[in-house]
Amino acid sequence: MFKLEKSLIITQDKGIHFRSLLKLKEICESCKVDVVLYKESTNKSANLTNGLDVLLLCTVKNDEVLFIIKGDSAEHTQEAYRQLYAAIGA
Repeated sequence: MFKLEKSLIITQDKGIHFRSLLKLKEICESCKVDVVLYKESTNKSANLTNGLDVLLLCTVKNDEVLFIIKGDSAEHTQEAYRQLYAAIGA
């Protein structure tokens, strides 16, 4: 099991909303990884498999979010990070 932790600044004007959540979940499924988001300002976390919990984090533009990505291979984990970064920006 490989683990990668990276903090990202949300640059989307609407933060993480329903449409972007679907894109993030799609990335996780295609890269075969598990992702937990941790919002330091509120000390709350959510697994991307639970969409409602992610939406309840209320991430908005300029929020810093820690992405904890776990996968079976380093390649899948790094690819998931690259795609997540591109999807929500930093």
